[in-house]
Amino acid sequence: MALLVYIFNKGNYHPLVRPALRGSLFGYTFAGAAITFDLGRWWNFWHIFWPGYFNVNSVMFEVAACIMLYIIVMWIEFSPVFLERLGLRDARRKLEKLLFFFIALGVVLPMMHQASLGTMLVVMGDQVHPLWQTPIPPLIYLLSAIMLGYGVILFESCVAASAYRQQIEVSLLNPMANVMLGIIAVFLVVRFTDVAVRGAPPEAPSTPTVSH
Repeated sequence: MALLVYIFNKGNYHPLVRPALRGSLFGYTFAGAAITFDLGRWWNFWHIFWPGYFNVNSVMFEVAACIMLYIIVMWIEFSPVFLERLGLRDARRKLEKLLFFFIALGVVLPMMHQASLGTMLVVMGDQVHPLWQTPIPPLIYLLSAIMLGYGVILFESCVAASAYRQQIEVSLLNPMANVMLGIIAVFLVVRFTDVAVRGAPPEAPSTPTVSH
């Protein structure tokens, strides 16, 4: 939504920015907390903050660093809501003068870690099915993330309207659904073009071989 509103200057979608930010904020925060325990040895989570443990050659380090920074940036972006409720209007005005910088980071950071997640398939090499042995999984992952992001916003808006017995914002959601359909079309063109260029369709029915 930040990309659509602030980069492409589609100000008519601005009412959807705060709900989108709120959903992303809590989703990433809870997922980040959950994965800290899910990966095991959670007591070593502080290693990601300590330069002596940085492995700048690791794709997973980039993913972890980008997600961590993205969560911090989202809390800063959302902080005007708390400042407004606390009556700290001067602090809110000062922060809003700097928000453009954090909004830009909020656009770039998720693109980086979504693309880096796609890089993991490149690293796995022959362990991946031939249909996915492509040099462009970062682009595929990024397009799918943008596509699903708009889908989540549509879903949240409809659920919120139903829960609060309000009218669905059809005038906003219909055009945004068309944007999402455009992204889906780009994703399909990229995906099928990649498969066709690599000559992978004959490998589709085969069972992937996983080396141990």
